[in-house]
Formats: sequence, structure tokens, C-alpha cells
Amino acid sequence: MSEVKKEEKMDRRKYIKYVGAGAVVAAAAAAIGYGVSELTKPPPPKPTTIVTTVPITSVVTTTISKPYEGITLAAPVETLPCTQMVAERLPEFERETGIKVDWIFMPETDRRAKIRLDASTGAGTYQIFGIDIMYIPEFAEAGWIVPIRKYLAPDYDFEDILPGFREAYAWKGEYYGVPVYGETTLLMYRKDLFEAENIKVPTTMDELWEAAKHFYRPPNMYGIALRGIRGEGLNVYIWTGFLRAFGGEYLKDREPVFNSPEAVQATTFYRDLITKFGPPGVSSFSWEDVEEIFKAGKCAMIIDASDFATRLEDPTKSLVAGKVGYAPVPAGPAGRFPSIYTFGLAISAIGCKTEKMREAAGKFISWATSKETEKIRAMLGDVSIDRKSIFYSDIYKEKFGKYPGYIDSVVESYKEALPDYRPRIPEWPEIGDKLGIILEEIFAGTKDVKAGLDEAVEAARKILKKQ
Repeated sequence: MSEVKKEEKMDRRKYIKYVGAGAVVAAAAAAIGYGVSELTKPPPPKPTTIVTTVPITSVVTTTISKPYEGITLAAPVETLPCTQMVAERLPEFERETGIKVDWIFMPETDRRAKIRLDASTGAGTYQIFGIDIMYIPEFAEAGWIVPIRKYLAPDYDFEDILPGFREAYAWKGEYYGVPVYGETTLLMYRKDLFEAENIKVPTTMDELWEAAKHFYRPPNMYGIALRGIRGEGLNVYIWTGFLRAFGGEYLKDREPVFNSPEAVQATTFYRDLITKFGPPGVSSFSWEDVEEIFKAGKCAMIIDASDFATRLEDPTKSLVAGKVGYAPVPAGPAGRFPSIYTFGLAISAIGCKTEKMREAAGKFISWATSKETEKIRAMLGDVSIDRKSIFYSDIYKEKFGKYPGYIDSVVESYKEALPDYRPRIPEWPEIGDKLGIILEEIFAGTKDVKAGLDEAVEAARKILKKQ
């Protein structure tokens, strides 16, 4: 049988101590099995039973050819609603193909570290990598993953993938993966509170500041929560939208410039926004922490991933279900800069040394990211859809159109998002992680904004010169 494995305990922040509804939220978060301690996380939830029937074409018993029977594929992935839904259907895939898949759930930072270690050492433990788009340039340039299109099913319909997500897996004219999950960043706010107190939904950074200030009423309500914890895909991911909104950039002709006056202004604004109007300990908040305090009804606004809606709107796991509004991220002096991010699947060149192994991996990836699979995911309540035919379908509208402003905000954000929201270069993960450490120190008040950004820029210069 196909297996779903879970690796070691997630590094979760102990912040519920100051959340009044902490016990309720902890139980709710444990129930969904997403972004909580591995000690409390249950097995992936069982969605509505899906009955798959095989058409009977003959009364004569025939043997179904399974040329890949006996092959085992190990794939480390994040614990997301989409990956949990794929896990539920793994036995169906094995019955059809004979391929066994070890679907291994890992905490986000552990997965990133382990796939890089597996590839760089040539260990080959994993045949499929669950991979962020920001790692595609590094892995492709090093030859750790293979061009994927030739291994996708003939009827895969590659062009049906939403353009921003599809192109995120391109590097030097080849595609090295396909998405299983997609998101942008949105402003999510307590619609009931904004309406009751006649507060305008923020469309600018100045309005965001005023709204956060207005709703700052500790310890029962905080104005805003944003990520603070270090990491190129953690605090850096949300901070980037502020950097660009204030007119800052990362690189000019490969010269790091994210210590410019605009970058200093953006970082100072971000730091002051969360430390003046956010909850205690926000300087080390992960995305899980941001989500949990909002679900607990203790925060008026957050800016984070659009897929939060899957959990925010579940009344069995969220105290704010039915009370949330969704809007594009606010604009700064230089405009509005939502993200575009996708998590996908790639074939390991190290783990799949033979052509047959690569074909088997391609067969599984084609199945896991197919139109049929995405349709089932949407029907089961997953908003993080990657295919045009599903995202723009009546099914999607009927399921998620009831969330105030959600679909319109996501569509608008996808149109505005920059493909190089963060630099898509092989050196980015190292540069971004160094920057993330310094940003966390700035947000915590242990490092000066300008001095910290200067330090991060100097580190980036050294990293770029090594190549």
C-alpha cells in the first residue's frame, strides 16, 4: 500500500499563552492537522468518500498491464490541504499503476533543508522533490532535477496551468516542475468589525496604519499580525511586498540595493506596524502563528497567503468563519505588490537514475496535478488551485464566491503579481535566509534598520561573488 509518512516535530512558536481563546484554537488547529505540532497533528483528514469506478469493456477477465509495478517513489512534501487530499487518493493511484508512493509530510524548513542535502550529497533518498519555485534555479542549474515536460502524460494539458504558476518552474528555456499548490498575498480583515465601526478597508499603507491603530485593544484585540520569523520564504516573503510598495528593489545588474532609503523606509514601517499594533512576540511569528491568532478572533487584520481562506472559513476550526473580508494588499508610494508563489513537484535526477524511474515519477506527478485531481480538491474546499479550467469554473465560483471579495481579489492579484517578486536566481535561498535573520533581529529591536540592511547587502555581495 502507498504510505503517508510524517517526520519529526514541527518547530511551533509558543504564543497561545497570551491568546484568550488559546485552548479553543489549539484544539481547532490540531483538528485540521495543518501548521501545528507533530505531537498533536492527527493523520490527514478524511474528505468525502470518492468512489472511482472502472468501466467494464468485456465480460472476459483480462490482466491490466502495470509496467511500473514494484517501483517505489519517495516524495517529501509540506502539510497542506492540497497534499493531504492527494494523500487520501494514493491507494487509488497504486491500484491503477502498481507504483507505490511514500508521501512524506515534513515541516516547511525541514523539507527545504533535506531536499537540498539529499541532492547535493547524491544520496538519492527521494525520487520526487516537493519544491518551492524559489529553489528551481538553484536545483536546475546544479542538475539536481530534470526537465519535466517529456515525462508528463500525453493528455496532461500543460497550457491549462495558470501562466504565473506555470512560468515559475521555467529556467533557461526548460520547465523543471509543475504546481500542486498556488497562492498570492491578500489583506484579510474582520469584516464584521470594520462594518460595525464604519472603518474603511485599507487600500494604502497609510490607511493600513490607521486601521491597525484603531483596532489595537490589547489583550482582547490586536490591530495586525504579520510574519516576523527568519527565512527567505517566511518573514522575507511578506516583507518583500512592503519593500516594493515603498519603491525598494533587490538587485540592479546583480548589485544588491535593498539597503536603499526606500528599503529603510519600508522596513521601519513594517517593524513599527507590527511592534506598535501587533500581539506580543510578533517579531518571531511564523505564518502558522499569524493564521492562528486571526482564527482565534484576536486580530483585526493580517496580510498573508490567499490559501488561508481554506481554514479561516471552516467553522469547526475557526472562530471567525463567516466574518472575514478579503482585499488586495494595500498600495505604497510605488504601487501595490502582491506575491505569486507556488509549491510543486519535480523529478530528482539523483533519486531517479533510470529512465523507467523518471517515467514512473512523471506518471505520478501527472496524476497528482491533473485536472481531475484539482477538480476534486476544489469540490472538497481547497482554494489553492493552479489550473485555469478549475479556477475559472462554476465549481470554484459556487464554492468560494461566498467569501466576501475573495475571488475578485485573487484574480486582481494574479494579474498584478511580478514573476520576480523575489529574485529568481540560484543564489537566492542563501541571500534570502541571511536577510531573514537580520530582519527578525530588526523587528525584535536588537538591530538598527539601516545597519542591519547594510549588513545583509554586504553578505549578498559576497554570496554573488562566490559564483
